[in-house]
Amino acid sequence: MKKHTLIALLLIALMLFVFAACEKPVGNTDEKSVTLLVVLDGEELGSYERKCALATVADLFNLLANEENSQFAYSSSTSFFGQFVNSVTVSTDSQTWVSVGLFPDASKSQFCAFYHTIDDVNYRDYTVDARTYGEKQYFFSSKGINAVPLIDGASYLVTIDEY
Repeated sequence: MKKHTLIALLLIALMLFVFAACEKPVGNTDEKSVTLLVVLDGEELGSYERKCALATVADLFNLLANEENSQFAYSSSTSFFGQFVNSVTVSTDSQTWVSVGLFPDASKSQFCAFYHTIDDVNYRDYTVDARTYGEKQYFFSSKGINAVPLIDGASYLVTIDEY
């Protein structure tokens, strides 16, 4: 009986040690600094800089849209190729919610285009020329916003392009 009690106590002590060793460190070590720009005809409609511990650009869009007193809204659709932005609305006045933003006109073959500063074959579409905005070079995304990771120091840009 004493042997079983001793083994049980040792197992409990071992489990406590394992759970303590697996505890997350204090503070968020996965936090990233990222920037999202909303640009129309070369004019910046919105700039959002955040420090966050999120995984994808879709997570960032959701964070911005759900913040208290948010001045950012978007709509998207999901296809076999991923989640794509259909429109972006930016408020210039939180009281009146003046709708400025990206509202593509399908009759003009317009769409919300998504670019980023991640020069990686997994996320960049090499068939579309890179564009420069500010002092950064942005690459057309080969994936939807739900498949593009948030990378510390990266910038993301959404604008209107034509087919």
